[in-house]
Amino acid sequence: MTGRTPEEQNPTVARIDIESGVLPLFDLLPDAIAILDSDAVITRVNRSFTELFGYSADEIRGRSIEIAVPDDLLEEYFSHKQNVLKGDRIGRETLRVARDGTLIDVVVRGLPIELGDGTRMILVIYTDIRKRKEAERNLLEERDRAQRYLDTAAVMLLALDSDGMITLINKKGCEILGCPEDEILGKNWFSRFLPEEEKEQVKGFHKAMISGERELVHHYNNKVITSSGDERRISWHNTYFRDESGTIIGSLSSGEDITEKELLEKQLMDARTIESAGRLAGAVAHDFNNLLTVISGTAEILSLTGDLAEGSQVSDRLNRIKEAAGKAAVLIDKLTSYGRQQLLRATIFDLNETVAGLEKLLRQTLREDVEITSSLADTPAMIEVDPTHMERVILDLAINAGESMPSGGTLTISVDFIELDRERITSEHLILEPDRYVLLSLTDTGAPLSEEDLSLIFEPRLSSREVGRTSGYILPSVFGYVKQSGGDMSVSSGPAGTTFRIYFIAQRVMVEPAAPDKEKTATGTAGGTILVVDDDPEIRDMIATILVALGYQVLAADNGQAALEIIDSEPVHLLITDTIMPGMGGVELVRQIAKQGQPVNTIFVSGYPGQEIIEREGLDPDSVFLQKPFTVSALTELVQQFLQVT
Repeated sequence: MTGRTPEEQNPTVARIDIESGVLPLFDLLPDAIAILDSDAVITRVNRSFTELFGYSADEIRGRSIEIAVPDDLLEEYFSHKQNVLKGDRIGRETLRVARDGTLIDVVVRGLPIELGDGTRMILVIYTDIRKRKEAERNLLEERDRAQRYLDTAAVMLLALDSDGMITLINKKGCEILGCPEDEILGKNWFSRFLPEEEKEQVKGFHKAMISGERELVHHYNNKVITSSGDERRISWHNTYFRDESGTIIGSLSSGEDITEKELLEKQLMDARTIESAGRLAGAVAHDFNNLLTVISGTAEILSLTGDLAEGSQVSDRLNRIKEAAGKAAVLIDKLTSYGRQQLLRATIFDLNETVAGLEKLLRQTLREDVEITSSLADTPAMIEVDPTHMERVILDLAINAGESMPSGGTLTISVDFIELDRERITSEHLILEPDRYVLLSLTDTGAPLSEEDLSLIFEPRLSSREVGRTSGYILPSVFGYVKQSGGDMSVSSGPAGTTFRIYFIAQRVMVEPAAPDKEKTATGTAGGTILVVDDDPEIRDMIATILVALGYQVLAADNGQAALEIIDSEPVHLLITDTIMPGMGGVELVRQIAKQGQPVNTIFVSGYPGQEIIEREGLDPDSVFLQKPFTVSALTELVQQFLQVT
């Protein structure tokens, strides 16, 4: 055993014979070399060492190699030194410090050696890697800079290889998908982020595009699945990745999230449809209301002037005519509410009180097998809408709910507060801004609605539940009123039933109701003179007949100019005028009368909805307005606010 050489005893220890002239060859090597004794004291260095570290050979000889080790790396150095002394060979990238304090990126290799006389030494080789490190840093900075550019893009940037594996995604893409980058890179785009019904189609499109079987499609839309399971629609702009030979190896796409944009476009289209329908409804309502005014008014005149016995056949038939005219007027009112043309008188009130006050009426209206429960907000739920129409909304929705439960069930009405955020606004397809709202909910336990019914729920149909019923007019009119009043509504349906949700801005301040206008003082002598202006002779004659029967003196004109001439020559105590007539309308007529210094109390009458008259003719919202068709009692009540009958 004692005859074995040191290399045979420990093959990891290299043997160097300095006297043989090997060491001088070190000066020819490009790497910096130092030979250390067992205490890590430098015994020899080559020329590259002195050039790299800035020490002369005489200056560095006899000093510990620790002089070239930065202070924060001494612990690491000591650990590696011990390993080398045990016979290990080491190699690693690290930093060393030159004489002038400059830090140098190096690869350091240490190995144990034995000189010819058996002395154990350490050979250390330093390879200067500063240029490589600088190139790596520049490359990393360039990559970071490029990533920052990608991350500032307002669209998703997505790179796929030929198999659909994700090789790049930017910050916006991570936000849309709801996943961090490390959970996206390396995943298959088609299997991980596409809905089942679109996977094969989009995958086939990508494959055909990459293979060159089809032309590059720059624009393409499809849905993606986020980490939360939501679907978002993305509009893509596509291009290729090619290698040095020009072969297509992948795709680069920029994707814009158009989910909200598509929703807004649909809502805008719906709004335009409703607006068009509203205009048509208003036009139909005008002509139909004129006819109803003549029908119902004539029937009432006959009832007032005819010597009819109570309960006689003629009296009963007149009552049926008036009853039918009244039902027709309600139908027309629903048409105008769908078109959002109603004249609304908004006030601030507590929705809690309205719901509570309607409970008794609802129980009388709905069948006995429909149970009604209510849940009110803990504090006053103040909203600013027309309270009369709000009551009708609740009644209409309750009637609709009752029809959905032919075998009985439960109707739950609740009032609460909610902070609407963008997420909920989008999910319920509302056109509202984030804020604090009062939420009115009506939930029935009837059979769920189909997707088709839900999509058409607020459009006029014969029925929302069953063909043949009249409730199909209820929901469009409710929707029209809610939208006209500045709110919005949504509906959801499932096995547990159907819920209608109505949102109105919560009024944060309790506002005292405005003081009522002082009652207008009666003027003129007994009876008084009334000027009736209407281009429709039947309506003009009917109103005149009613007023004469009530004891008033009546003058009549078929247009605004004729009315001005009468006022110039006759004393007029009250003007009843149609608002829209050929030539000069009622609003302009009143303005001309005022210019002549002869203002007169006025009742405006129209077959058009009140809101349309306000917007179209510039009618003052505080004006006295009588909607056609009207009853004799409604006309009489208004007239008596201005004139007295003796």
